[in-house]
Amino acid sequence: MTSVGKRIFKYSRSTMMATEWAVVVIVLVIALGGWIIYGGELTGGILVIVVGCGLFVPLYINAKLMLSTLCVDDEGITATAFGLTWKVMMWENVREVRSSQWTNPGSSKPTRRYFIYSTSGDRLYLRKGGPIVFNETIIGIESLLDILRKKGHQHGFTIVSLEA
Repeated sequence: MTSVGKRIFKYSRSTMMATEWAVVVIVLVIALGGWIIYGGELTGGILVIVVGCGLFVPLYINAKLMLSTLCVDDEGITATAFGLTWKVMMWENVREVRSSQWTNPGSSKPTRRYFIYSTSGDRLYLRKGGPIVFNETIIGIESLLDILRKKGHQHGFTIVSLEA
């Protein structure tokens, strides 16, 4: 039996700061809405705030969830965001680990993303039974991939194209 102990994998501060653009936009939308309200257009100002926040708050939350901190131990893998554990996947419930290349519309450089799918079959990562998702910019990616390979052999789940 292969023991990995408890390992924490986080994204670099610069990677996490890249998501903060959404906070700046949200603040600017609220300021613009407030300025419109101050100018006497209550309905227009509220509409700007509601629509702007309705667009950018979900984008910010999605970005933070995609950059969750991963904790790997002998029991399984967990993902935490906003200080809360939002995904727990035991090794015996892992069905497969898959990777794919993805190009962010805001960047010309492609990034490799990794998906750890559970036996629940849910493919939407925002749901409890959905995959745990991370990308190659996480600190210690080679170590994390090695652990996934070892646990794959130990627990018999499929590993598809796991190159970093």
